Amino acid sequence: MLAATTPRIHEAVRQVESRNRLTQNETTVSDEEISRRLLAIRSSWSVAERMERRREADRRFAELLDKLTAA
Repeated sequence: MLAATTPRIHEAVRQVESRNRLTQNETTVSDEEISRRLLAIRSSWSVAERMERRREADRRFAELLDKLTAA
């Protein structure tokens, strides 16, 4: 059974390595560009959407703290 899956594993590894090579040649986005894009996205949010997103962020943060303190 292992012999039957080995070629598939090797092919999967080759595909991952190929994708990694492609992504390593990409230009990275600067912090300034990320900030600019984020501000552009946020500027389109309504007040209600901002409030809802803030509540969700607070909920997730509290959940994260609970998990970290329980560990």
